[in-house]
Amino acid sequence: MNNNDYLNFVRQFPCVVCYSNKVLTKDVEAHHENSSDRFYFSKRNFDYGAIPLCAKHHSERHFSGKKKFWKNLTEEFIYYTIISLLETYIAHKNYQISESTKNILESKTYKNYEVHELKKFVDKIANEIHNNLEE
Repeated sequence: MNNNDYLNFVRQFPCVVCYSNKVLTKDVEAHHENSSDRFYFSKRNFDYGAIPLCAKHHSERHFSGKKKFWKNLTEEFIYYTIISLLETYIAHKNYQISESTKNILESKTYKNYEVHELKKFVDKIANEIHNNLEE
């Protein structure tokens, strides 16, 4: 699922790596992290799994690989970031989402999910955003 508007939205935020080190960056790119089982074998993962990385960290991520690059941050952190961005985007666009998704986001119960459940939840949110675009 491609959405250039969402990618531009992601680029407005600071690099998640720099930010975790208490540094704010301005020149940010939208990195397509492998965040969806459905798009696992896709050359470019779906846009709703994008996270903000500065040019330096974006380049490092591609050259060092996922495990080495994210060694200081958990995989859950990546998904929490993606979900937080999606939640902010939904509010920004005033999109309609299901009550179940809304309840999970508001209560933050997804923070109790295993990684495979987080991936499914990201897919669910992405589908609900996509449904808004088709209306």
